[in-house]
Amino acid sequence: MSAYESTRVPVADGMRAIAISIIALYHFWQQSWLDMTIRIGGVRLTLLPMLRTGYIMVDMMLMLSAFLLYLPFARARRAGVAVPRTRSFYIKRAIRILPGYIFAVAAPLFMFCIPSGEFTSVRDVLSEVIPYLTFTQTLVPSVYQASRLNAVLWTVGIEVQAYLLFPFAAKAFDRKPITTYVSLLLGGAAYRLAICKTLPDLTLWINQLPSFLDVYANGMLAAWLFAKWESRESARFDRTIQTACTIGACACLFAVWRIICWQSDISWQRDGLHMGQAIIRFPLTALGGAWLLLASRSFRGFQAIFSNRVASWFAGISYALYIWHQLLAVKLRETWRFPPYRAAENPQFVAEQPWQWQYMIVCAAASVMAAALVTYIIERPSVKLLRSFERVGT
Repeated sequence: MSAYESTRVPVADGMRAIAISIIALYHFWQQSWLDMTIRIGGVRLTLLPMLRTGYIMVDMMLMLSAFLLYLPFARARRAGVAVPRTRSFYIKRAIRILPGYIFAVAAPLFMFCIPSGEFTSVRDVLSEVIPYLTFTQTLVPSVYQASRLNAVLWTVGIEVQAYLLFPFAAKAFDRKPITTYVSLLLGGAAYRLAICKTLPDLTLWINQLPSFLDVYANGMLAAWLFAKWESRESARFDRTIQTACTIGACACLFAVWRIICWQSDISWQRDGLHMGQAIIRFPLTALGGAWLLLASRSFRGFQAIFSNRVASWFAGISYALYIWHQLLAVKLRETWRFPPYRAAENPQFVAEQPWQWQYMIVCAAASVMAAALVTYIIERPSVKLLRSFERVGT
């Protein structure tokens, strides 16, 4: 792989690992209702705002995806070489996404849903499976809002829809970056404004692809600026710049925390959750893009927090972790009742201890173990095999 084709940005591993962890904790918390609040003297420390709003980290993951997808295009442009071909882009994305995705659809179907009688006929099975296999589950209300297979896969559906358009958006960004950025930004904002003004219930509409246009735009702009800054580098960054970037990166983290707290507060209001998402989607991901740029030029010690072997390994299993953690969390509580609890059902409603803590720990351990197994036994061998076929075909 040539240098311009690389998508390696060390601090991105840390961003991916943290975002996935917050999303997973949110889904575990949905099942446990654990109050992760402590008091030290007169100081109250709580993670509840983060647990209640972990879903917003999906936006950050999509921004990061756009950043990494566009980076080879931006680097090629700066190097004066040909940008990645559209056909090659589609093949690489399919090889990366499909093995794990198909397994995440098929395994719940044949291991849980059919044996338990959740589907009553072949037609019933097809009505659920076809939207998954065509990545259109967000367009089918019964599947998106009440999935019987794997609820979190709607995000992969959005990603694949974006993949289809991405090479064309990338070419437009190459030619007119500012115009393309502003167009995508206005498109996403206009869509969210329109649905907020005209629809009484945003559940089906807030997570459609047009709602993420400015999210993808923020990722692409960050990659464009990263490549521009990178091309001037050999240019060593002095301590003044590193200090400023480190302070700026910390300021971004603080601003993200304030957004999390605001979203947590507004979520209690009527329609506040989705309205809040519509409002924060752009600033949250703009801060994420800025953090990538600043953290990449910060002091090495600061970078090491987000760029290390643990973060790299965690990022490597993040795709499988994302698509399996929520299903496992639900099965552990509802089906397998593990860890055991005293309540007849729904132990979270009575804040049963020590079950809440035990459950959170078991969910985390089981999800990481399952993700590692799927990554090393299913995903990577499949990707290696498909890449060998690609080389033969080429």
